[in-house]
Amino acid sequence: MPIDIAALAATVVSSFLLPVAKKTVNEIRERLSQDVSATAADEASSLFTRVWERVKGMFRSDSDRVVIEQFEKRPEVTAPLVEEMLAEKLAAEPAVAEELRQMVEQPVPGMAGGTGMTMGQVIAQTAGFIDARGAHISGVAAGVVLNAPPPPKPTMSQPPADG
Repeated sequence: MPIDIAALAATVVSSFLLPVAKKTVNEIRERLSQDVSATAADEASSLFTRVWERVKGMFRSDSDRVVIEQFEKRPEVTAPLVEEMLAEKLAAEPAVAEELRQMVEQPVPGMAGGTGMTMGQVIAQTAGFIDARGAHISGVAAGVVLNAPPPPKPTMSQPPADG
């Protein structure tokens, strides 16, 4: 099955890089240890570091390094740029894309009952960052939508929504 590069880049940025930039790995590890298992927490902690170092290693030029430095300082603002640049780099380096896909999709160790969840899913849920593009969500959900398109402007034939 071919890798969806854009989806992989989005998952890596939203589920791995943003949590690392916004929280320390130790805080996330502690929460995973409480919510999942110590084994999963240890593996997630290691995985955060491996993904972060692998992605940083792809940003080789001086201008690339500036983007990563700005991401570390202003993660929410620069995340879309990092995601776009990462997608370009992954498209140019399919072996690295496959390596990152395997990291993101590895099963969670130490979870009773074999939930079938991946480390990427558990980390995203625990850290509070989820890339839910294309998801069908029913019931009550709360969160923030990043990079959402603006709402459509009313046309002359439509009365304003608040009137």
